[in-house]
Amino acid sequence: LKQTCLTYDSFHKYTSIVSSRAMVLHGTKYLTPLADMLNYAPQQQSSKKKNDDPCQIKSLSSFSPPPVQSFTLYHERNNGSSNAVGSITVRSDRDVFKGGEQIFEDYGNVDNSLFLEAHGFVPYENPSHCAVITPEPSMLPNMMQGDDFEKKESVMRYLNILPPSTTTDGTSQQHDIPIICVKPDGSISEELAASYLIISNIWNQKHGGNKEQQQKRCLDAVKRNDKQLATIQCLRHDGWRGALHDTVQQSACHTLKMATTSLEFDLKLVDILHGKEEQKSTENMEEHGEVIVTESNVKRLNTTRGMIALRFRIAEKKILAHLCEGTTMADDLCSANETKTDRDIVDNKANRYNDEDNHDHEHRGSEAIDDSREIALEEFRAYIRSMNLPVNKVEPKYIGNGLRLGVVATENMTKDNIYLSIPDSRTINVDTIFRLVSETNEDSMNSTHLKALLEKYRLSGGGKNDGGFQIMLLYLLHERFVAKEKSQWWPYLKIIPTVEEVKNKSPLFFDEEKIDYLEGSAVKMRLVQYRETAQNRFA
Repeated sequence: LKQTCLTYDSFHKYTSIVSSRAMVLHGTKYLTPLADMLNYAPQQQSSKKKNDDPCQIKSLSSFSPPPVQSFTLYHERNNGSSNAVGSITVRSDRDVFKGGEQIFEDYGNVDNSLFLEAHGFVPYENPSHCAVITPEPSMLPNMMQGDDFEKKESVMRYLNILPPSTTTDGTSQQHDIPIICVKPDGSISEELAASYLIISNIWNQKHGGNKEQQQKRCLDAVKRNDKQLATIQCLRHDGWRGALHDTVQQSACHTLKMATTSLEFDLKLVDILHGKEEQKSTENMEEHGEVIVTESNVKRLNTTRGMIALRFRIAEKKILAHLCEGTTMADDLCSANETKTDRDIVDNKANRYNDEDNHDHEHRGSEAIDDSREIALEEFRAYIRSMNLPVNKVEPKYIGNGLRLGVVATENMTKDNIYLSIPDSRTINVDTIFRLVSETNEDSMNSTHLKALLEKYRLSGGGKNDGGFQIMLLYLLHERFVAKEKSQWWPYLKIIPTVEEVKNKSPLFFDEEKIDYLEGSAVKMRLVQYRETAQNRFA
């Protein structure tokens, strides 16, 4: 590749494309033109039993087992069976009763951190999101007396909540606190995290009075080497639910208190950015105890990246605010007739922000699309028609409203209907790549080096553990910068996001101030590590 073509930005554009657009089926990645253009919207939860009480939501005293990934329920790779309508079939996960209506799909039970990291956006609504809470200082290891810490740690290691104190080579391991993430319904996403909080509460003397008897029963069960009894006495003792509820509530309040800004501040900043509120004199605001938003705050976040980071932070704090008051976001379903609290007012403002932001995007989306993009889209439509797909009830369209391209229905369909079927040969995957490269004439597309590189990578075992990620990345770079118009994928490559579009949304290109707005979530540390990996990969 010419060095002038392969910049850091363009290289990571295609890294982002493979990471975010490829569907993973049975451990293998597939770039599937048209099927990979559906935008996200959560599935409506309609599976409740008729007699279910909507107010009987999970309490703060529970943890949530790993859910079934809804994405894999509606995307299937048919392994060549005679009655299969195509190698990959896509079914609708909701009813679409209007021709020309945009089709959405649920990407699965994915946290906002992964949406931001992989797809470069934060959903307006995501029931699978969880907010990271930080335990109170009194529950942290360095705030405990030496003997108490050793007892607590020994119990956690015995119950496999923490790893062994030493590795196989005898090296000591530090006491690592599990990431504690709580969902909008109040459940904790990981059982180990819930267990950590329950046991920490037994040794936390700051809240709950004298707990020496419970500590003794727990330690005695461990000394007897009876895991069943230890589980009961340490994790499922009388009052464990209430203790977990209180611990989560206290930790949520502590996390909010330690945040650099309040939820009210972030929402006021949104209002100013949307032009819904004017900046006031800071002097008058200080006198009346109002939330102060400075001009520098506004300038730093008045960008696409800034709004994405801000939306992420609001979603986190909204969950935390409910937890701190001892409620869940689901409790709103059951309090419609109750007196509004300050928290209700904040929630209404956050919901209004989402509605207004959608409206603003729709207004921007009504602007004229660049002629070159319309031409590229029409070429892609012709490209799809030329495939003569076994089933195709959709077509691509410029949506606007901040979503860029989307997919609309060409006919009505109900949930579970197959609306797209694509033969394996029409997708970009490891098998297709090697077949196409082996069929290519040595003199065409200047592919000699590509063949040698891919073969070397395959012989070394590459592609088996990453679903074909590296092979697909190398192939896409070759097709875009070497083959260009001669590539059979050229109509597809022309309409995928540009470098600038990826840079505007990908957190890989966030500056330090935008990354700071992700404070409180594990995504911040992952992004810092990802940047280092990205630099090494490009080098």
